[in-house]
Amino acid sequence: MNRTRKLSILVLMLIVGWGVLTIRIGAPWFGHQDANGAWISTAIRNYERYGFGALGGMIVLNNSFVQPDNYSYYPNHPPLPVWLPSLPVLLVGYHEVVVRFVFAACSLLSMAVMYALTRRLYGHTRAVWSAVFFTLTPMFAYFGRMPDHEAPAMLLLLLFAWVMVLWLHRPSRAYVLILAALIVAQAWTAWGGLIGILAICATVWWVTQGRQRRAIIVLMALGLFGALAVILFYQLQWSGTWESIVSKFLWRTSSQSFTEGSEPFTWGQYIVRAEFRFITLFTPTICALAILGILPVLRRESRLQKSLVFGILLGGIGFVLIFRNASYVHDYYLMYITPAWVMFASAGLLYGWQQRRTRRWMRPMLVGLLLATPVASFHYLAQLYGGSDHTDPDALVMSSLPTIGLAIDFYASRDILWEIAPEEAAARGNEGEHMYYFRCNDDTLPTGTVIISEVEITPQCSLVRLS
Repeated sequence: MNRTRKLSILVLMLIVGWGVLTIRIGAPWFGHQDANGAWISTAIRNYERYGFGALGGMIVLNNSFVQPDNYSYYPNHPPLPVWLPSLPVLLVGYHEVVVRFVFAACSLLSMAVMYALTRRLYGHTRAVWSAVFFTLTPMFAYFGRMPDHEAPAMLLLLLFAWVMVLWLHRPSRAYVLILAALIVAQAWTAWGGLIGILAICATVWWVTQGRQRRAIIVLMALGLFGALAVILFYQLQWSGTWESIVSKFLWRTSSQSFTEGSEPFTWGQYIVRAEFRFITLFTPTICALAILGILPVLRRESRLQKSLVFGILLGGIGFVLIFRNASYVHDYYLMYITPAWVMFASAGLLYGWQQRRTRRWMRPMLVGLLLATPVASFHYLAQLYGGSDHTDPDALVMSSLPTIGLAIDFYASRDILWEIAPEEAAARGNEGEHMYYFRCNDDTLPTGTVIISEVEITPQCSLVRLS
C-alpha cells in the first residue's frame, strides 16, 4: 500500500472521529453523566471571577461569589485538566464550545497516536483496525469530548507508550527526557493516567536490561514524586487537602461518590455492573473480537508487544479497583482500558481471518461482527445522548436531598442549599423572594406553610415555590 493511500485512510478516520466528537459540542449538560464535567467548568468560571493568581491555581467549586475564607477547594483531581482549557477561556470568554473543544482536540490527537503506536508495534493494517475500533467505541466517541481528566490523560498515556516503544528500539537520552516530561505531566493530569503509565513501566521492565531497566525505575519514581508534588501544592494552600483525599478511601463500597452511601455494593454487584458497561460502552461486537484476540496475543506476540498491551490493560483495571467507589458511580473511568481492548479486537479480527481450518465459518462471522459494530455503536451512542437542563438562576433553591454533584449548582449559577429539613425550608420561605424547595417522598412541610405553587417532577418528588 503506497504512502498516499495510507495517509488518506488516516485522514478519513480523523475526519469521522472529529465529526463524532463535535456533535452538540456547545450544548450544556445534554446526556448521560455529561454533567460530571461541570467541576472543571465551575473552577474555570472562578478563575474568571477571582483571577487565576488570586486562587493560586487551586480548584475552587463555589458557584456564587464568596470570601476567600469560604472557598470550596477540590483537591481530588490534579489541576492540569482545569488549567488546560482555562487559557482559551481567559482569552475569549467562557462557553461550552471553548471548554469542550480542548478535550475533543485531545481525543482527536489520541486517535492519531493510537494509530502511530499500533503501527510501530504491529504494522499498518493492525494499526488501521485499532484506530477504527478506538473511534467507534461509545466510550471514546461520547466521553472523549466531555470536560474531565480522561481525554488529556488518554493522550498522555498513548504518547508515553509510543515514545517508550521508540526508546526501546533506539535508546537515546532525548527519548528518556521526553518520557520523564510525559510522566510528570500525567501526574499533574489524572491519577488513572498515572497508574496506567506506571503499569506500562512495570510490565515493560521485564523485557529490558541494564541501563534501560534502571531508567524505567527512575521514571516510575519520578511519576510518584510528581503525584506527591500535586498533593504538596494543594496542601500548602489549603490545610484540609490531605484529610479530603484520605476521606475518599474510607467508604470503598459506597454507592455514592461524594459522601458515604447508605447502601453499599457487593463484589458481585460491582462485577456485574462492570461487565454490563463493557458490553455497552465497547459494543458487544468489539468485545467479542477482543476476547478472540487475547489468546493469540499471549501465544504469538513478542515479549514487548505483550508487555505493553497488558500493561495498559492492567493499569486500567487497577485504577477502577483502587477507586472502586468512584468507578462504581462513573462508568467513564473504564476509558483507560480502551487502547488495550481495541488492540485485542484488531488482533482477534486479523488472526481469526488468517485461520485456514476454520475460515468457512470464521470469516462470515467476522464480517458479521464488523458490519454490526457501527450499528451497535450508534445504538448505544443514541442512548447516551439526550437529556436537558432546567434551571432558574434568579431563585434560591433548597432541597432535602444530599448533594448529587456540581452540575446543578453550576448551570443554575449559584450554590443550591442541600439537606434542608422541611421546617427550615418553611422558615426560610418567609425571609425572601423566589424561593423553591425540592422535596421527595415524606418531606411534609409544616402546617400553615404558604405554598405559592407546586410542580410534580416525578411521582415521588415535586418542586414547591414558597415565596
